[in-house]
Amino acid sequence: MRLPTWPTLVLLCSCLSSVALAQTPAEMAAREDFAAGEAAYNRGDYATAIEAWQKAYASDPRPRIQYNIYQAQERLGDLAAAAEALQRYLDEADASDPSYENAEARMAGLRQRMLATGVRLLRVPAGATVRVDDQDPGPTSPDSSIALSPGRHRIEVTLRDHQDFIADVYVADGRILEVPVELKRLPPAATAPAAVEAGPQTPAPAPSDVGESTPSERAARPFFIASAALGGAALISGIWTLNRAAELDGCGHPDFFCPNQDTVESQRTIALITTTVLGLGAVGTFAYGIVLRVRGDRQEAGLACAPWLSGASCRLRF
Repeated sequence: MRLPTWPTLVLLCSCLSSVALAQTPAEMAAREDFAAGEAAYNRGDYATAIEAWQKAYASDPRPRIQYNIYQAQERLGDLAAAAEALQRYLDEADASDPSYENAEARMAGLRQRMLATGVRLLRVPAGATVRVDDQDPGPTSPDSSIALSPGRHRIEVTLRDHQDFIADVYVADGRILEVPVELKRLPPAATAPAAVEAGPQTPAPAPSDVGESTPSERAARPFFIASAALGGAALISGIWTLNRAAELDGCGHPDFFCPNQDTVESQRTIALITTTVLGLGAVGTFAYGIVLRVRGDRQEAGLACAPWLSGASCRLRF
């Protein structure tokens, strides 16, 4: 066997070095990113594969990379992004490419799946505004569906004088999800009528804050407090009356001796009178507070006091 001569070896090495130098840094980076994307795709990490292949395409825009991106996007269920990548491959690749014919058939099937994936809104009233993922989906009708990519979406339907309808839905691949829309009419108080100019008018008082008492409640409150205080005092006095009466139990028997019987009887009588007076006062003040609360007019019902030279006089008005 004859070995190559020295000039032949020099020529062979120069050819190999020229081939290595012909690969640009961008092409070398694209090869590394493509290999990283292929490894991620094989282990099921499609998001990482798409990111690596997009970097490879940015360094070396070969149409075949878009075909790979389409496959990964389809595995993730993002049909819109998959269709975009596949269409870019069809636009840039040569028709003689072995995968071109297969890509056309895949694009037709992908479009059919996209048309069969989305939502159909039921009972949408005329004049309502529909937004999906904060975007206008275009004209909608009860029989038409809105094409969406598989996944979660937010649907908003608004109509004047109605409460907004908001729904978060999940759309499965190849299915049309029917969403019944329920718009509840707002109460009349929630829609303020237009103001009519008719000369100077007295401005209406501002509505009371939540939890603020009304004038009638403030007028009746002292009487309810007084009623509670009188009722408590009547209860204490009643207990004292029962206690005095218990001490006199059996004093009517001739063989029973009751020390200080007269004093205890006097205490019992005074306690009984006091209990009666306090109880009537509690009932009366409570009833008057109810009258104030129901009538709600402090000018016609209330406690009126007027100053005099020797003091002041007060009277109750119903």
